[in-house]
Amino acid sequence: MGWVEAVLVLVVLQSVTTSLPHWADAGDLLSPLISTYSHVFKISDEICNNSVECGKGSCQVSTDDSLGFVCKCNPGWSQFHIGDYFRFLPCIIPNCLYGT
Repeated sequence: MGWVEAVLVLVVLQSVTTSLPHWADAGDLLSPLISTYSHVFKISDEICNNSVECGKGSCQVSTDDSLGFVCKCNPGWSQFHIGDYFRFLPCIIPNCLYGT
């Protein structure tokens, strides 16, 4: 992320936090933002139902993922991934053991 994007993120966060009511606690920081952009989650539902092909898995809406959805692989199948957090779609890698 470049410095311009970082500054924009900070400006957005500052504007969200200053618009919160004085009684809002730290756990309530994102609720105004989520309610404002709730249509994005509806779009994710439509993406899972119409557009995403997960191979040997199923599409699930996820607010934790940057794309708004993740593929959950069926048993015996996996995805390309770097570590546990950066996974690539779809589930096309069989979990095989060689030489057994």
